[in-house]
Amino acid sequence: MAMPDLYPAKYTLDLDKGHIYRMDDIYPVPRVALNQHPHTLHVTHPYYYFWFPKEKMARAILACFTFAAARARQLYGTLTLPEPVALQCTYSDAETFGFLAYQLNTLDLSTDEGIKNQVWVAGEPHRLFESCNHREGMVGHNPAVFQHFLAFYTHGFSRLPSLQAFDS
Repeated sequence: MAMPDLYPAKYTLDLDKGHIYRMDDIYPVPRVALNQHPHTLHVTHPYYYFWFPKEKMARAILACFTFAAARARQLYGTLTLPEPVALQCTYSDAETFGFLAYQLNTLDLSTDEGIKNQVWVAGEPHRLFESCNHREGMVGHNPAVFQHFLAFYTHGFSRLPSLQAFDS
């Protein structure tokens, strides 16, 4: 069956040319908060979708850039940054965990010359376990993943709580 001709109505009849968004600088933490700087971001990847390892890392880097740039614009505006904005990130799909640190040195992305933003990645994502099920529980637990989490969690603390209770 052929589609009827709707002339003189146009197919773009209900599409407005106006923008419905605002180009404001928005940082998700209010200025009255005691600690406005993010310490560690965590990016999750839904387990029911397949993600290549490079896609997981790219999403984590993008999240770091977004938060660091928003914080830098809140602190310094769009001008040159007087000091870097740094944060760290963990990313996971519940089986593998990745770790990275990000340092925003410039908001000027118009050139490849001059100051660069930096990212440090802790290798390939780490598997937390080989398998996990109701019958056998967790098999092949990788304690290095928790050690990375602990290092990220305690980074920047001037005084650490006692970890003797965790020693076995």
